[in-house]
Amino acid sequence: MTDYHVVPAALRNAVTKLDEAAGHWGSAHGAIRDHYMGQDTLGLLGRLKNTHEAYNRALDTVQNRLGEGSQRLTDAGSTLNEVAKHYESVDADEYRKFNYIDEKLGR
Repeated sequence: MTDYHVVPAALRNAVTKLDEAAGHWGSAHGAIRDHYMGQDTLGLLGRLKNTHEAYNRALDTVQNRLGEGSQRLTDAGSTLNEVAKHYESVDADEYRKFNYIDEKLGR
């Protein structure tokens, strides 16, 4: 079995990156809000082909996906933060054990 080490500081760095990414996705979500196309934006031909409706449906889809993506990144950051807390607690317990052992050995 391979030995591995969890580094809480590295997890915290990943949390920061996830939070930053969530912020970018949230900014993009906000930036495209209410940028719908009117039926006459592309003139008579655009209105006859209902181009604005297809554009607006696509805008809704992109906006929904950006909102969902931002939330999922935020949730992932929160979960990873809990993992970091857990491993910090485990590390603290181990340090206490080593200090106890050192005291018993007279170090």
